[in-house]
Amino acid sequence: ISPDTSDIFLREGDKLIPQPAHDKINGLINVNQHFHKVGECLCGLAASTEKSIYSVNIMADKRCTWTECKNAGIKSFASIPLKGKEGLIGVMGVGSLTKRDFGKQSEFLETLAQQVAIALENALFYQKISNYADDLEKQVGERTQELQAALKNAESADRLKSIFLASMSHELRT
Repeated sequence: ISPDTSDIFLREGDKLIPQPAHDKINGLINVNQHFHKVGECLCGLAASTEKSIYSVNIMADKRCTWTECKNAGIKSFASIPLKGKEGLIGVMGVGSLTKRDFGKQSEFLETLAQQVAIALENALFYQKISNYADDLEKQVGERTQELQAALKNAESADRLKSIFLASMSHELRT
């Protein structure tokens, strides 16, 4: 479909955080400063309704309230929700600097969005498992250190007991 920009917006609560995927327009999105809210603009509306939104002319579309797209000269935009097994993961957005009807490619875009959602869900699941494994490894390391300290204390107590018994045995014989 050769869009001029394509982005993935991951959902975090009521925010859609942009993760630029392909951008012929330099500096369209400053990830640290800009995000969509669920229910606002084309991507936010796609997230809240979980239905794809296609706009041939975002300049005339009152639903498009994100000035970054308009200022970058984007004319047409499509927002497709990324639905996983446990709900909405985010939104895939594609834009064009020329007027285009992405709705004509809706079947392809929605199939692509399903595949992206599966891949993202797998990646996020893998990340959770990796984080859990790292936490578990850290806990095992901490517990091992505690057990080693307890072993040293037990060995020290055993030596003291042996010295005490030897001393008492000597005293009793004396």
